[in-house]
Amino acid sequence: MKRLGLLSSVFATLILSVAPVGAATTGNLSLSEAANHQSENTVVGRTVTVVLHSTYWGFLAPSNANLRPSGPAVYHPAPRTGPGSCFPGMGCGTISISYRAQRVGRVVLSASRTSCGEALMCTGTRGRWSTTIVVR
Repeated sequence: MKRLGLLSSVFATLILSVAPVGAATTGNLSLSEAANHQSENTVVGRTVTVVLHSTYWGFLAPSNANLRPSGPAVYHPAPRTGPGSCFPGMGCGTISISYRAQRVGRVVLSASRTSCGEALMCTGTRGRWSTTIVVR
């Protein structure tokens, strides 16, 4: 009986060690800039939330209806006074949006921005964010 328990533990460890980083097959999924150009997993009925750390970002519509927005994007500007304050025009704060996984398949989530700071245009990939969500 002890041997069966040991084998079960070893098997569980192997299964967990091959799961992709960021995989969410049973819980909700939270994404940020770190998920840029990555592929993430979720299941039908779960929530996918994206938080990007600049108020200059704007979310684009998902590539298909496999994920449906739960509501509009929400901006959270940083405080303008006190410790950690932000000067106007710096884009400090976050923007977030949540989606509900509707059906099985792949969907691409995207965001873009033209400004990377006061009077600083984004160039190259700094102005684009995207990730592929695989709904199972």
